[in-house]
Amino acid sequence: MGAGRHHTVPASDKLSPFPVPVAGGQAAPIHNLNANDYSESDPAMLPDGKHVLMVVSDKGQRRRIEFRSLTSSETKIVLDDARRPENAGGFLFFIRNQKIFAQPFDASSGNLSGTATPLADADWYSLAGTSVLAFQSVSHDTRLQWFDLSGNLTGTTGQVAYYLAPKISPDGKQILFLEGDPQNPGATDLWSLPVTGGVSRLMTFGPDWKGWSVWSPDAKYIAYGVETAGKVRIVRKPSDGSGSEETLLTLGSEISAATIVDWSPDGRYLSYDAYNLNEGRRAHWILPLFGDKKPFQCAPVVGGNQYDGNFSPDGTG
Repeated sequence: MGAGRHHTVPASDKLSPFPVPVAGGQAAPIHNLNANDYSESDPAMLPDGKHVLMVVSDKGQRRRIEFRSLTSSETKIVLDDARRPENAGGFLFFIRNQKIFAQPFDASSGNLSGTATPLADADWYSLAGTSVLAFQSVSHDTRLQWFDLSGNLTGTTGQVAYYLAPKISPDGKQILFLEGDPQNPGATDLWSLPVTGGVSRLMTFGPDWKGWSVWSPDAKYIAYGVETAGKVRIVRKPSDGSGSEETLLTLGSEISAATIVDWSPDGRYLSYDAYNLNEGRRAHWILPLFGDKKPFQCAPVVGGNQYDGNFSPDGTG
């Protein structure tokens, strides 16, 4: 590349790429959409050094590939429902529904032609020139397994499914887990399964995104994050499925996701992480379940990410 060319790097957790001259210099953000509504990722520089392909995601995690100019406000949509764009040998490579596709592509205009050809089942890939494609495929057919403290497999529980973030209840009787849809990453539901196996119980309903969850210390409640139409809430409900959701906190429009990390041993606090679109970082918060229920930070971090805060077993830290 000549000294006038650029390469792009994502800003730290900002999900908004910055072009940097290869000869060095000041990084500046590519003109982007309203950060409260969208995030940007997967920049792929095109051969003319003046255009870049970009993945734009809305709050519902719907993704599209855009063709962007680095020298003007020119922007157009290339593909909906696609990610990981790469240009090579006159083709646009991309991933859709866990498959790699290649489609004829004019890198100077950003126009597609012909039809998209599926190449392989994959969650990620890398190109080397025009002749080598390496890819990674992750199985979404999983099983919950038991191991002893020496690492020996002692048994399995439940059917084959796409399990995420399993949590054993404090009384040791149930496993709470997220079940995802590989074809729709934005759709998840919480289930509860007896540790001895048997029939699992659906704990949440509807098309909303549900986040990581926790048990209350007495195992009578579960708490989790929910994203509905761009609004993020923290909720709890009885773990036996007998009652409806109770909203504990509704977060502002600047928060795109919240994951519940821990429930204090005395049952009085929840620990959660929240991603702030305006600040481009994660922060860790504590939500009191009494009084005015106003969230607070124990030890705020300036300019960096903070997450996964767990309470100590005695509840003092």
